[in-house]
Amino acid sequence: MSISIIGVDHYMATQARSICLGSFDGVHLGHQALLKQADFMLTFDPHPKQVLAPETTIERLTFPNEQHIFFPNQLIVPFTKVVAQMPAIDFLNHGIGPLQPKKIVVGADFKFGRYGKGGATLLKEWGAINRCTIDVVQIQYHSQALPYKSSIIRTMLKADPNQALELLGHPYLMIGTVVPGNRKGREMGVPTANLQVPDNKCLPAYGVYASYVVIDGCNYPSITNIGVKPTFSDHTPSIETHILDSFSEHIYHQQIQLFLLHFIRPEQAFSSESALVSQMQQDIIQVNQYHQMHPQIVS
Repeated sequence: MSISIIGVDHYMATQARSICLGSFDGVHLGHQALLKQADFMLTFDPHPKQVLAPETTIERLTFPNEQHIFFPNQLIVPFTKVVAQMPAIDFLNHGIGPLQPKKIVVGADFKFGRYGKGGATLLKEWGAINRCTIDVVQIQYHSQALPYKSSIIRTMLKADPNQALELLGHPYLMIGTVVPGNRKGREMGVPTANLQVPDNKCLPAYGVYASYVVIDGCNYPSITNIGVKPTFSDHTPSIETHILDSFSEHIYHQQIQLFLLHFIRPEQAFSSESALVSQMQQDIIQVNQYHQMHPQIVS
């Protein structure tokens, strides 16, 4: 029996001396406390809950390619029904054992193996036999009543995006492909790149955001609108970002990275297109001011 791990080559197999295990959806401040203690992240794709409860939809905060931006040393276990049914000790022996780690770091609530029966106790027993130190990190808290949890951040991202960004500890990243839109923005003098992301990407609250995009390795400050464009009675959610610098490159069908920095205002319907344009101009001024106050974020 063996477990396929994406990203394991000879170099990684000899260098992965300390490994942090978990789903790491969001790579939030709680996850970061664990990852600081390890050289490699070992995570799962798809999200285990997507396999264990296929009738439910897990809105992902970060897909593996997005996690990689925040923590490049990444090992990925393709999570299948076979892996889900594997006894916890078999997962350790056949999945982790071949990497020969000297240290494993997990959160106190990390569970693995069939029915989630594996946890800190089994890990420590296995570690004692395999000469591997097991570090169990307690749940981290933003405040006494608010732990860093992906489920909380998903909910908060839709209700209070700026609070969610604080819990994440980094901008909210959306990697997607630029697709043709209805060109309304261009007609109004504010051309936008329309970003297509996976269907189960967690979309934040509809509205306007200060943001920046990464295109071909270069950072550009931008302003982003997420929503259904109620002024035009459009009911399909879209992600549109206007690059604030003089940008005229053709980027259709190109994959770009969009980082949301700060929630400016919620989406609203306007009485006319001219009223919308007037508000957009005010939004651009506000977002420019934000970027001027935080130049280090985009540089």
